[in-house]
Amino acid sequence: MQERIVLVRWSPALAAGVLAVTAVFWVVPLGYLMTGSYGGADLVLRWLGVGVLAVPFLWVARRVPKTVRGMGLAVDANGIHPFDGATVDSIGWHEIAAVGFGSYARTYRGLQTKTMSGLEIYLTDAALAANHPRLRGDWQELTAPGPGLSAGCFRFTVSPYGDAGARVQSAVRRHRPRLWMGPFVHDGTTA
Repeated sequence: MQERIVLVRWSPALAAGVLAVTAVFWVVPLGYLMTGSYGGADLVLRWLGVGVLAVPFLWVARRVPKTVRGMGLAVDANGIHPFDGATVDSIGWHEIAAVGFGSYARTYRGLQTKTMSGLEIYLTDAALAANHPRLRGDWQELTAPGPGLSAGCFRFTVSPYGDAGARVQSAVRRHRPRLWMGPFVHDGTTA
């Protein structure tokens, strides 16, 4: 039996608001550029600025349908299946060495702090990550936190608010209890 756990879902109103804000940051400078009379280097620099401001808008426009449909993980007897409305890829249990929540330890103003934890899926061999090109953006290179774990992991942000983390842990423990190894704490400055 497959259990679907939604990690991120935006309401249509939130999606429209975020899209509108990023559009304003792009369209207003574009409007000034189109109605002004600029020339030479000033025109080139303004077009470059408008092009840079278009990037956040285009990124949000691309992500909005996925976040409205819901993004998360499905866990079943075959493995873990990330989805963004539809299944993106499947990581089979035979590829997985460990699953758990990981965070980064840092020193801030003399105090030891940790970043928000994320669900980390370690493979038996880091080379297996190449078998999942659609998950390339979720792969993070890092030192293996233990023996037999890949030097890197697929990492998915799980909000500390709500029951998604507990549901993921329960689903993994139901299907492969020996693979639940977290929490992992990484030393360093990358997150």
